[in-house]
Amino acid sequence: YALDKLLSDSEREQVWRASRERLFRWPRVEPRDMHEVRFGAQRPQRFCSGDASMAAVAGDPGDNVFVINLPRRPTKLRHVLHQLHNAGVSATIVDAIDGDVFTNQADMERLGVSTLPEYCGHQNTLPHLTSGQLGCFMSHFAIWHHMVENNIESALILEDDFDLQDDFAQRFGEYLEEAAVEDWNLLYLGRSPTEGDWRQISEHIVEPGYTLWTVAYVIRLEAAKVFVERQVQKELAPLDHYFSVAMGKGLDLHWNEQALEWAKYIPRVLRAVATTPPLVMPYAGSMVLSDTAMLREGTKYMKDLPLTDPAR
Repeated sequence: YALDKLLSDSEREQVWRASRERLFRWPRVEPRDMHEVRFGAQRPQRFCSGDASMAAVAGDPGDNVFVINLPRRPTKLRHVLHQLHNAGVSATIVDAIDGDVFTNQADMERLGVSTLPEYCGHQNTLPHLTSGQLGCFMSHFAIWHHMVENNIESALILEDDFDLQDDFAQRFGEYLEEAAVEDWNLLYLGRSPTEGDWRQISEHIVEPGYTLWTVAYVIRLEAAKVFVERQVQKELAPLDHYFSVAMGKGLDLHWNEQALEWAKYIPRVLRAVATTPPLVMPYAGSMVLSDTAMLREGTKYMKDLPLTDPAR
């Protein structure tokens, strides 16, 4: 169990038990799983300069800014709070699903989650699904589920390794208004492209090609509903690659030679645009603490877990 050095020995045990309990509340996000932080001067929060109706049309998330954070990563949480405070952005910290607390493959069956049929990673990613990749997908899915349950029209979802770029709040509102000419349901604020942009829509808005990272994006209710209603958790893949195939990108196999096979199961529902330059980037050095890549002892391949609970 990979732990932050800020945690004491007793806190480590408490966090593991709490994260294990949180796992089996999924996909629901309950009040105890959400922690509101108010740094914005405006209530309700709004990023666009127009009135409320215009902001809604533009996809302004308003108060629906969600930051996914693992409770065992208080150092990352400290960075999150510093970034939000400096930018004057209010948000809700959501306790992430921690892949490290899966103890056996039966946990996946109990929760109704599974990979794509006969899932195999491609040449530019890991060969098998990791515990961190599973926890990542499930954490994002939980927020989509929360959106559907609460009829949230648009939400900004951030992962806890983000750096907000200069004048974030103002530029975010301006770029939302600029993107209003396009009928999008996913807006990347930060990404790592594997190919050139497919189309320049306006000065700061593009149609992206195959894209890595889910560090920051705005998703509309329409897309969240499709993912929840289609029960995509039953045929999942690493989230950034999943999004790209759901955009209909990468089918030329330039980056992911499995894309055509994956596309048989992934609903092609995303109409994505992206900001350029990016408004959000992972902070320098954050990859060292990555829970999705195989860079630390705690991350494991799900296929390597015992089939049932070894304690039973």
